[in-house]
Amino acid sequence: MSNKRIYIILIVFGFALWGAPTCEDSDPWENTKVESNGKVISDEQLVLQSREELIGSIEKEFGSKYLNEENFDAFEERAKEKLMDFADYLSIYANKNYDEAFIDQARKMILGLFMNEKNIKVNLLATRDEDSLHLEDFLTKVKNFSYDSTRFNITQVRVSDTLKLIDNGIYKGGIAFSSEIYGLTSQKRILISTSMNKIEVIVTRSDKSFGNNKIRIWGVHFGNVQ
Repeated sequence: MSNKRIYIILIVFGFALWGAPTCEDSDPWENTKVESNGKVISDEQLVLQSREELIGSIEKEFGSKYLNEENFDAFEERAKEKLMDFADYLSIYANKNYDEAFIDQARKMILGLFMNEKNIKVNLLATRDEDSLHLEDFLTKVKNFSYDSTRFNITQVRVSDTLKLIDNGIYKGGIAFSSEIYGLTSQKRILISTSMNKIEVIVTRSDKSFGNNKIRIWGVHFGNVQ
């Protein structure tokens, strides 16, 4: 994980927190489309047509009722990307130098990565699975570290369990990785924990809104961290 990734995420958080249109202000891009040649179209009918084409392509690509093996690699790669995001969000969340708005946004992003986050257990600080913490308790413990900041490094990421259909259109698999957690102060860097871990990958369908339309598409979430 690099500082560059974290800086990019902080910029995105800034746009999300302060750059979004207010309830009183209409979105200036609501009826605008930029074509591949750079031409800007503001005609409502053409924009609606473009949106319908986009929705149709999404339904074709991600709206199928079941996945096939050709899709597995794509979703497993997406899970690896989200795992790296998880580490970056944790590093932002545990940094006392950042504004509280960024820290709160990082927390929301962390919770959004998990399926049924209230039931999730995380074992990144313990040596035994029986000492795992519920996700909320884990975040509280991380937030209460006495360091100025805490850095979460994830390496050696690989697919440990290929996605398999479990029940009712739910696929589960696993990603193995090596984790190192460092506490940082102005004077020293302390290794808090190092371990080999595995995170459960869950791929399922959920409703997504595109304007006035709703379609069911596949998405990647996480389960327990062992």
